[in-house]
Amino acid sequence: MIATEVVVVGAGPGGARVATGLAKAGIDVVLIDRAEFGRDKPCGGALTPRAQRLLEAEIASTEFPVSTRVRTIRLRSEGREVTYDIGDPGVMLLRRAALDAFLVGGARDAGAHTQLGSGVRRVIACEDAVTVSTVDAVYRGDFVVGADGAGSIVARGLGIAGGVMPRAASADVGPPIPDHLDRDMIVDLDAVPGGYGWVFPKGDHLSVGIGSLSARIRLRPRLHEYLEGLGLEAASKQVRPRVHPVPLGMRERLSGRRFALVGDAARLADPFTGEGIYGALRSADAAVRAIIEARRVGNPDLSGYSRQLWQKMGRETRIASALARAAFADPGLLWRVFPGKWRILDLLPGILAGGSFCGSLPRGLIDRLHGPVGVDDRRR
Repeated sequence: MIATEVVVVGAGPGGARVATGLAKAGIDVVLIDRAEFGRDKPCGGALTPRAQRLLEAEIASTEFPVSTRVRTIRLRSEGREVTYDIGDPGVMLLRRAALDAFLVGGARDAGAHTQLGSGVRRVIACEDAVTVSTVDAVYRGDFVVGADGAGSIVARGLGIAGGVMPRAASADVGPPIPDHLDRDMIVDLDAVPGGYGWVFPKGDHLSVGIGSLSARIRLRPRLHEYLEGLGLEAASKQVRPRVHPVPLGMRERLSGRRFALVGDAARLADPFTGEGIYGALRSADAAVRAIIEARRVGNPDLSGYSRQLWQKMGRETRIASALARAAFADPGLLWRVFPGKWRILDLLPGILAGGSFCGSLPRGLIDRLHGPVGVDDRRR
């Protein structure tokens, strides 16, 4: 049995950031992932400006693996198209394998230990310690952080309920890339019922996918149809789409005695856009602060992390979820002008640029979607 202070399960952006932050604070931490790096992962790979602000120091490195930047987004629905200028610094589009490998390297440089290519079999949280068993070793520590994705084995091991999640299907296409798809982010609101399709240009290839809130949609054949509609008939015959859950709906319970869940394991993907890297980074920072404080006061209960995250992100998540359900059920809703002369469609560039639904919607609509401003989400 290997003794450590903190075991982090999952080496994506959230897990790597937790390991880096704890190691920099002088805490002994081991970062575990079942895959070797750089492993590929189905993901649009969009780093929005608000996520870029959290990675400001890393992005300053000349080795940061950005593929391209885009500053315009084309939104299409019902035969109409509108192009929005996102502005600077734009959205970074990158390969998830490269980003994750870069961030894991940063965790190692900070002093974190890593065990890659070894899956976790069992997680037990006891009164005085946690144990994490992999195929190669058993770790005993003071805390465990679950950063292991939508199907988190840490969450399951601690008895936290799963539930049904929306799904997406995606594929990398190219080279070559057709000229009409090589510059802008494209979001197609007619690509699939109850959701949307996307095209993200990444220099030498495209990330193309569809996602839906409906569990009845057969996503693989729909993605092939979408590729053909984009003029990518040859690619449609060659690619093998990957279907994966989209972890929406923020778990009720995010932490407790000796454990915390971050990123996709906490189901922090944006309910409207499906973007998950920002939620992973933001929750990782909160988990680091919670563990440092727990060690300082000698109390291993991390329940305060859950309350803090719900207080900061819960209201926004509920509002975005309500808008997503309404808009994707009736895409025409996105084009309509409501009292106050705003459209849901017009909010998206600001959200991508780092804004929030709470800061953009009329107060009366927010109250109808979520409840009065005084609603206290800290009860969670």
